[in-house]
Formats: sequence, structure tokens, C-alpha cells
Amino acid sequence: MTVQVTGEHAAVQTLRGYLKSLGYEVLDAASKAAADFVIQMEQGTTSKVALEGVRGQLAEEALHAIAGLTGVPIEWRVAIAGSERVLKIVAPAIHADAVGRGLLRALLTATGHGAVPAATGVFAAVARFFRKK
Repeated sequence: MTVQVTGEHAAVQTLRGYLKSLGYEVLDAASKAAADFVIQMEQGTTSKVALEGVRGQLAEEALHAIAGLTGVPIEWRVAIAGSERVLKIVAPAIHADAVGRGLLRALLTATGHGAVPAATGVFAAVARFFRKK
């Protein structure tokens, strides 16, 4: 899974480090390779945190996680065009840690990282047998 993380925000390097440590291939702005997800982070001049993109799982998870970690309402800006796999964030430096961790949570959820696949066939029957007891 490849994620491109770009921008001039304090959380960019932190997010890149987290993703690399979890086994993601992390691309920078100079990379010509296509990324599965694109995160663009910019330093804001106001106390507001704003996300811009196309509604989808990544955006919903990011809105929820960042709002929970910052304790402030998040402004949503609808992108005119693009993909639900591209998200732009504008946030003040004071929220850098919360934004970085919130985006990490959102990406982990959107990519299914750590998700346990559903049991099928014989394994499902064995799982049901043990749950009954």
C-alpha cells in the first residue's frame, strides 16, 4: 500500500515515520509513482482545522478522529473534483500531534490495516461451535 504525504506542516514527517514503521510505502512530492492515498498537509494561520476532499471512508474517518483528538470542530470543504483517496488538511501547528495521529487512524481504518478477515467454511463452523459454549 502506498501513501503520498506532502506539505509544509509540522505533522508531515511524523505521519511519514508512523506509516513507514507500519510497513507502508511512503512517497514524497517528487515521486512519479502513483499512490493509493494522497495526504496534503499545510500550516494554517488561524486556529481552525480544515479538511478538503471528496466524501468517502478516508474523509469520514479523518473528520471523526481529528475532531476527537483536537476537541475543536473541523471545517469540511468539498473538493470540486478529485478522488475520495485524496485529502487536504490545513491546520495550525498547535494541533500538529492530533492531526498526525488522527490521519494515521483514518489511514489505518481506510486501508484495513490490522483487520482480521472473516472466518469462512470449516473455520467459521469451528468458531460458531466455540462461541455457543
